[in-house]
Amino acid sequence: MRIISFAKVIKQLPEDQHSFSIKKTNWNNIKEVVKLFDKNDSMNISRGDLFELGESSEEVSKEFIIKVLMWGYPTGGRGKNIQNALAHIDDISQYLTNSKKNNINEEDLINGTKLSGIGLSTLSKFLYFLKIEMKEYPTVILDLRLITMLRKAGFDELTNLKEITYSKGPKMYCTYLKEISSLSKKIGCSVGQLEMFLFIFGSNLKE
Repeated sequence: MRIISFAKVIKQLPEDQHSFSIKKTNWNNIKEVVKLFDKNDSMNISRGDLFELGESSEEVSKEFIIKVLMWGYPTGGRGKNIQNALAHIDDISQYLTNSKKNNINEEDLINGTKLSGIGLSTLSKFLYFLKIEMKEYPTVILDLRLITMLRKAGFDELTNLKEITYSKGPKMYCTYLKEISSLSKKIGCSVGQLEMFLFIFGSNLKE
């Protein structure tokens, strides 16, 4: 099955408007998040909101970090990863600020996945919303759902990624970016639109 055959659909995907509604009740145990709701019971966060927040200052703010976590894990996430990340939010902010100024390489990426509470799924969200590049490629989200899809979906253009696993993800991330960047240029879409298509439809298409 060829992704290029869905080019018209992919180019129409509303990347910036893609949002999640986050309920305060899912975050009642994390005070840093609860205070962002003010008197509201829910909050809607879009990709566009996070891009704008990421560009609003040279230093990566705690608000940006928290809202990316909220967008990425609207029901509060699993286990203690988010709590662990927020307990070390200054370290995360410093890492992301340095990455925003200088972009990243493979070693930087590996170091980022060693931050408390941060795996590839979360780190790639931060990098994507800050528009950080790895080598000459724009970063984009790579999480477990996408990795599972890449292994099973059988898209002709992404056969180089069929051996990817979550444990191999950091080492194969640059290859992923290269393939996504190349394919998005052929389609005439952004890397985010292509990632959205793969995330939403990739595992639910039959040739």
